[in-house]
Amino acid sequence: MSASADLQEAIEELLSAPNAMRVPVPLVKRREKDLANAIEAAAANQGLCIFVMPPLPTSALQNNPFVFFDKAELRVRIVERPAMNALPADAYDLVDDVANALHWQPRESGTKLGAILAYPLQLSARPTQMVEDPATRIIDVIFDAVYGFQPPS
Repeated sequence: MSASADLQEAIEELLSAPNAMRVPVPLVKRREKDLANAIEAAAANQGLCIFVMPPLPTSALQNNPFVFFDKAELRVRIVERPAMNALPADAYDLVDDVANALHWQPRESGTKLGAILAYPLQLSARPTQMVEDPATRIIDVIFDAVYGFQPPS
C-alpha cells in the first residue's frame, strides 16, 4: 500500500477505538465499491456517520529521482441527517471528538501512525469546513500531516 492508504487506515483504527467518540457511529471505509451509497446508507441508518477521506498530498519532496509526497491534508468528514438522528450527539459534537482523538497523534512512539508520520498530526489553520447540503449536515475536520521518509530495509 501507499503511505496515504496506510495513513488513512491508521486514522480509521484510531477513530474506531473504544471511547474515541462519545457515541458509537458507523465509520465508512475508503474501499467501499459505491462510496456515495455507503455514506448515505450509514448516515440513514443512525442519522450520523464518519468518513475518513483519502489524504490529499499538498507537497512533494523536490530534487529527487523519485516521487515522495512529504505533506498531506487529511479530512475526516462527519455526515449527519438531522431529521433522522436519534443519537444523543450531533455533527457538531463529533467535531470535538474527532479533533481530540487525532490532534497531536501519535502521542507515543512505536505506533502504526508513528511509522508513517515524521511529525504528529495537527489541526489545520482552518480546522473545519462546512459542506453545503440542504438535507444533510456535513462538516470536515481538517488535519495537516507530515510524512516520514523510511528508506527500505
